[in-house]
Amino acid sequence: MTRTRTSSAWLILWGGLLFLSFRPVPAAERVLEFVLAPLRGAAALGAPFGWLRAKRVQAAEHELAGAARAEAAEGSELLARLASRALPADAALRTGRHYLTAEVVSRSARDECWLALREVHGVVHGAPVVCGDAYLGRVVEVVPGPPARARVQLVTAAEFRVGAVVQSSEPGAEPVFLTVGGIRVPRAGERRSLRLAAHQPSSSAIESGLVRVHELFADAEATSRLAEGFRLGELRKDDEHSSWWVEPELDFLDGLFQVAIVSAEAEGGAPALLPALQDGNWLATTALTGGDPSPWRSTLKVALGRADGLREGAAVTGVGARLVGRVCRVGLATSDVALLADPGQSFPVLARLAGESEPAVLGRVLVLGRGAEGTLRLRWFVRVPLAVSAEGEDVVKGDGVLGGDGVLRGDTEIEARLFTGSGDPGLPGGLFLGSARLPRAARAGEEREFELRPGLEAGDVRTLFVRREAGEP
Repeated sequence: MTRTRTSSAWLILWGGLLFLSFRPVPAAERVLEFVLAPLRGAAALGAPFGWLRAKRVQAAEHELAGAARAEAAEGSELLARLASRALPADAALRTGRHYLTAEVVSRSARDECWLALREVHGVVHGAPVVCGDAYLGRVVEVVPGPPARARVQLVTAAEFRVGAVVQSSEPGAEPVFLTVGGIRVPRAGERRSLRLAAHQPSSSAIESGLVRVHELFADAEATSRLAEGFRLGELRKDDEHSSWWVEPELDFLDGLFQVAIVSAEAEGGAPALLPALQDGNWLATTALTGGDPSPWRSTLKVALGRADGLREGAAVTGVGARLVGRVCRVGLATSDVALLADPGQSFPVLARLAGESEPAVLGRVLVLGRGAEGTLRLRWFVRVPLAVSAEGEDVVKGDGVLGGDGVLRGDTEIEARLFTGSGDPGLPGGLFLGSARLPRAARAGEEREFELRPGLEAGDVRTLFVRREAGEP
């Protein structure tokens, strides 16, 4: 009888757990997390079994330690170049204006982003936000902090409107006035690139041209004059029956990393933001066991959880600035980490192209899985054209590379070192991902695949550092 009762109890427990796996109940999951929390100690006791792979672990961590300083310095240099590039190059756009550079740290909505500020002095509601000579949107909320933050509404928002003007290249032609804001959805068969909607042009006698911000009633908003003259993109029209639209110069969805806020007041020597690797928001831990048992997954478990300030999406590194993975599930006392090879991960990417001094903003990539010889297969969503001239007299043109002999060759490739971009919560910019061969020419709207060479097996790294949520004690 006792054995029957025990078997029935186990059967009921097993059935309950099976039900919860398909229909999770938050209250029940919290109870299970609390009950199973002591098992973290058991997992830690089992960690020494990893010593069976001691040589591989030691080799991986030795490689990380050897390259740590160089990779961190390279990532910081790229971010510094992006921050410098966030300031306008046009001298006319610098006159009578002051700029405060800021980093995009999260996207609270598709058409909004949050910026990390060095200080809030001079940052007011309605202040224009730009990147180089390109106009992005306006500040709609300022949070003093710490940490200080600003919420920005982008020009892609459906309700956003900004006055604009386009000047024809034809001599003597009258300027055309219009408003820009929101997104124009491409029609069937059109290239799937981001298009800003153009509204109520004052004339249809122009087919294309550079669109710049120009508020007809600038006095209505005190900050409107600060945005005057910034670029919105090229005015386009597919045919005489289609609507006007503006082709932007930047990737609004995944390519905004470093930007600048325009102010009428000087910054007053604002302190520089502390690099992410030095800001103290990292917790040291050790990989305990494997995570998801599925053979196509690449995960592991660490002995940190919500109580330690972890959140989903948090970056996980080894020693130095090499991204190992990201937290994919947070429990009370333990968390699961999706390693870099885990299919389905996506993140913004910055590239340092061989022979090029300026970094290239690629945008978002998606991990498809493992490739041959330790590589990872990545899918790249091209939203801003990439055009890198080949060595010598070669010039990128159309779908290929036009050589000095006048022959249009197919896409050639260029060696690149890849780093994380900014904009995903918990994932700092400038973390090293690995090396890859990228096409020299890629058009907006395309999807490309390439192979990433991370240089080591992330599952062999035992000493880990997990980024906790900013502001946590």
